[in-house]
Amino acid sequence: MENAKKEKIENQLRQLLNAASQEKDQNELPAPRRMGGIQVIRKRKGQPDQHIFENPCLN
Repeated sequence: MENAKKEKIENQLRQLLNAASQEKDQNELPAPRRMGGIQVIRKRKGQPDQHIFENPCLN
């Protein structure tokens, strides 16, 4: 009796975990693509940041 209950509970747990992992995969959004803009190079020792424009018409 104990083994049957234990197996039933383990099977239910596996089903719940599988359902949760499938739901998680469906909810994940792909990473947004980067479309141009400004790249900032951080400097140290009190020097200002340098901005590099990726799109030449922005200079």
